[in-house]
Amino acid sequence: MKLNDEFRRLKVENSKLIFQNACTEISLAKSKADNFAKLEKVKSLQSVINLLASRYSDKNNQSDDGHSLLQVNASDSYVKSSLIGALHGEKK
Repeated sequence: MKLNDEFRRLKVENSKLIFQNACTEISLAKSKADNFAKLEKVKSLQSVINLLASRYSDKNNQSDDGHSLLQVNASDSYVKSSLIGALHGEKK
């Protein structure tokens, strides 16, 4: 009788540990997915920063004729809207 009680207790404890392990694995997988998504967003934003920095540098090196500045501004707006859309899952 005592052996059966010990067996049941260990079986319950084992089930609890298996459940706890499964929860931990799910939490770990979710954290890894969140970290991956954040890393991709950081990479995308870094690309935007690099692109805008180069455009800003180009803009400062150009003459002040209205066309070249307007073209750069229009291009920047398109890039920004495209990248913001991409960050929100839109595809072009």
